[in-house]
Amino acid sequence: MTAIVGAQIDLQGALAVSRNLSILSATLGKFEARALGTAQRRLGPEARRDIQREYNIKAARVTKDLRVSQPFVGTLRITGFFRGIGLINFGARATSKGVTAAIRKGKGARSIKKGAFMAPLLGGEDNRHVAQRFGDKRPMKKGSYIGQIKQPLRVMYGPTVAQMLRRKGRPQRLADFAVGLLGKEMTRQVEAHFKRSTSG
Repeated sequence: MTAIVGAQIDLQGALAVSRNLSILSATLGKFEARALGTAQRRLGPEARRDIQREYNIKAARVTKDLRVSQPFVGTLRITGFFRGIGLINFGARATSKGVTAAIRKGKGARSIKKGAFMAPLLGGEDNRHVAQRFGDKRPMKKGSYIGQIKQPLRVMYGPTVAQMLRRKGRPQRLADFAVGLLGKEMTRQVEAHFKRSTSG
């Protein structure tokens, strides 16, 4: 007597996984592009927040000189511009002895610039700066004192966004943030893809 033993193997699950992996492979490029787009949108605000944790400056002024781009495929670049930021942007206050300002946050950060004053320069109140008189007196050629003999004005500046951006530790923190965000975003998209596939 011959015994016939049958075995049934369900390959549907394996086939479904194979199909899903094939589809996933074809759409990974799209996932990467979306993840990079998300990282590009969020890296600038994160850099601005990181800068503001150290520097006494308003968000809009930092954002004005920050750019995040994708110069090459799979690459993010964050750029801070070397454009002068007037000391007035660092919480400047006029006093009888000069102007005080706090470039960085924290106890003891505020210092006084003796002899400095706050004044509108060319362009009026929209171009208000902290300034000092310096050098030899000479005839003024521009502004409200034109023709008068006075010392020229020197506008006082704080650090640029480029200098703030490259402060010790900040580039690495921002790189870690971007890499972590890319990983989370790719994972989210893959999980969402499989969820849609199984529910369909």
